[in-house]
Amino acid sequence: MTEIIPPKYDRVYLTVTYLIICFFTLGWIWGFLWNLDPRLIISYVLAVVVGTLGTNVGYHRLFTHKAFRTTPFWYNFLAFFGVYGTVAGPIGWVATHLHHHRHLGTDMDPHTPWTEKNKFKGFLRTFLPYWMNIPAPDLRLLVGVRHLLQNKFMLFLHKWAPIQVYGTGTAVWYFFGFDWFLLTFVFPIGYSLISQFFVNWFHYDIDFVHKNRHWINVLIGGEGNHKYHHDYPRDYSKDWPIKYFIDWIKTNGTTNKRA
Repeated sequence: MTEIIPPKYDRVYLTVTYLIICFFTLGWIWGFLWNLDPRLIISYVLAVVVGTLGTNVGYHRLFTHKAFRTTPFWYNFLAFFGVYGTVAGPIGWVATHLHHHRHLGTDMDPHTPWTEKNKFKGFLRTFLPYWMNIPAPDLRLLVGVRHLLQNKFMLFLHKWAPIQVYGTGTAVWYFFGFDWFLLTFVFPIGYSLISQFFVNWFHYDIDFVHKNRHWINVLIGGEGNHKYHHDYPRDYSKDWPIKYFIDWIKTNGTTNKRA
């Protein structure tokens, strides 16, 4: 039987991977920035692909909230690159995010820091899956991820995401060297993970959830309308700039009953 919610040992993998990626990102990116290395443009483009598109458009708007329909090509494209943006398969990420929407601001919310008296532990809970409070799945949650459980490619990514992530990183380092490992693998993934932490961290301010902060869209495309998103999770019309990409790839129907 497929595990819907990441079990404890999977959360150890996720936590260790987050720390490794952030260690390399925060430890080495400053030299590239100081020298205005033009190759950082490639890093940024890849960050948009794995973070803005794979995570925000794919995992978040499409797979979690079913905000639009698209062709099988884009469905699978967003899922594949979303693995890098989250270092996780789609099923566990979607299930966790559905819990977040259902239990916003309570102890059942996987990554809210509000219920933690210890602020350092609350900080860890916003970013590292090992400390997130992830409840067991119920019938409602199973219905919410049913479309993913019926898709063989989603099940494949769910099972083999760690191999995809570490295999890609190892191959890039081996064939192209350490600099390109940083530029094309570490920095894009690091940008995506740190961006997700950035949004969760602002949950320390309970007022943040009840306001839209459009300037965040400049840093994390589509994540600046937090209040509106929680009020209308399927409406992406105010999510600049990802709404333009979604309008471009969406279809009125679907060419795949499982898409």
